[in-house]
Amino acid sequence: MSDAALDAVRQGLGSRAERWPDVRWVDETGSTNADLAVLARAGHRAPVVLVADHQTSGRGRLDRRWESPPGANLLVSILLDADGAPASWGLRPAAVAVAAAAACRTAGVEVDIKWPNDLHHGGAKLAGLLAEAVTATRTLVVGIGINVGWPDPPAAELGATSLRALGSSVDRPTLLAELLLQLDRWWSADPASLATAYRERCTTVGRAVRVELVGGGELRGRAIGIDDAGALLVQVGASVEVVTVGDVFHLRAEP
Repeated sequence: MSDAALDAVRQGLGSRAERWPDVRWVDETGSTNADLAVLARAGHRAPVVLVADHQTSGRGRLDRRWESPPGANLLVSILLDADGAPASWGLRPAAVAVAAAAACRTAGVEVDIKWPNDLHHGGAKLAGLLAEAVTATRTLVVGIGINVGWPDPPAAELGATSLRALGSSVDRPTLLAELLLQLDRWWSADPASLATAYRERCTTVGRAVRVELVGGGELRGRAIGIDDAGALLVQVGASVEVVTVGDVFHLRAEP
């Protein structure tokens, strides 16, 4: 499918195809994020887009293993240049999350963002994102997994859903082209506009939450906002905690 898929992506990009001159589509690899990190360390220039029909060593946030049936979903990593990107680290993955949400809406499905960058519909996970800085190269690799054709019930058993399950007939090349078009807009957007767009789409704000912190420990409180750097603000008693990294769980009742 690779050649036909690439042709469809270029067609979808139209005049913006020159902005994305290096788009690659492979049948299988270990991890698209790892592959692009190797390219970056070897001096390869951004942007590079790598799609795989199947990943044998896919990873999610906090090094969790991530699996997807071959050919079912959009598994893509993008090597991006930090120059011209939002200055705040937290806003860089936020830009990709906003772009991915916009692409899904174009495909006919309304989605929300669960902090920091998961896409949800009706409380079910539709997509996840993993951003990794490549040391000393001023580049960032962002991996995105969007459930396009993952059928129920396997997705439902994991608390997930897919575009197909939600009634969309979009295919992966068309969705990828729209994602790249949206990323063109949001990657270089004014930071204040980006932060506002992210806040408008983030359903974590206003919720009672439990936050598992990296390294151990947790917070329980109410998410009261997102700061201009993309961090989550959590009211815990009389204090406000600033969370830059962590796993957030929405709670049904007050903590």
